[in-house]
Amino acid sequence: MPGKNYQFHENGPYFKEYSDHFPKTVQKINDYISAQGSFAPMNLNDPEHDLDREMYLESLEIRFIPIINMVFEEELNQNESTSSYSAYCSVDIYKCHFKNRLEHFLIKFPDGNDLDFVEEELERLSNKGITGFTNPEIQKRTDYSRKRKVEFLKSKIPFDDTESVTDNERPDKQRAFPAYCEFGSLIARADITLSHGQLFYKGKPIGNASEAAKYLNDNVLSKKAEIRQYIGATFFGHKTTSKHMLQNLNLIRNTIGYCDAKGIEVDQSFREKLKEEEDLH
Repeated sequence: MPGKNYQFHENGPYFKEYSDHFPKTVQKINDYISAQGSFAPMNLNDPEHDLDREMYLESLEIRFIPIINMVFEEELNQNESTSSYSAYCSVDIYKCHFKNRLEHFLIKFPDGNDLDFVEEELERLSNKGITGFTNPEIQKRTDYSRKRKVEFLKSKIPFDDTESVTDNERPDKQRAFPAYCEFGSLIARADITLSHGQLFYKGKPIGNASEAAKYLNDNVLSKKAEIRQYIGATFFGHKTTSKHMLQNLNLIRNTIGYCDAKGIEVDQSFREKLKEEEDLH
């Protein structure tokens, strides 16, 4: 028979997160699961055993499920009113906490990257957890939030950096190039330079990798993009060499294709990088 916390162990590794954000709800669920395991008829071989157990479980459902739903909705609303992150928060609250949670992830896993975090988040959102015990109305509320969060996360996934982009492969002209290409165009026309450990944009100091990424996203790029790792790999020798805008053949090729399509003049030294990398390959 299922024991205490059984349902959460079965569904995934997020029990602590649920108990941190919804302690009263988790306690009620544990009470419900424990009660399910306490069914002890006088004679297990009695043909009435299965019927008795079914009736017993139905009585537990009638007794516990409304309470679980009521407590969960109360805690859900309380978390929302304080703009607290939780496994079932609204997408707006999720977005507010996204950057800090990503930074915490990168500190905890130094060799992880933004995409690793997004993939973990998508896996987390696929876990039912508490909503396995809720009624259809509350499920619908959390399902809509989950869908919006999945859409937000998928918008963070870049095109594959290891492949060249062609219009035949992606006929949508508005999405013909990966998000990093606009940032790459700044390097291609030598707008970004490094001097004495500090980055400059058109002669203006913009700081280290994180500071430069924020400045460029806030003031230069037409659409915000995850560029911190590209900056780190290209100018500061960070480990993610696949993000090096001057050494990865397909990054260079795609950036030049983007510049040509947009009528952006490319510095000759950047075009020479393409030839150098093609010769190496």
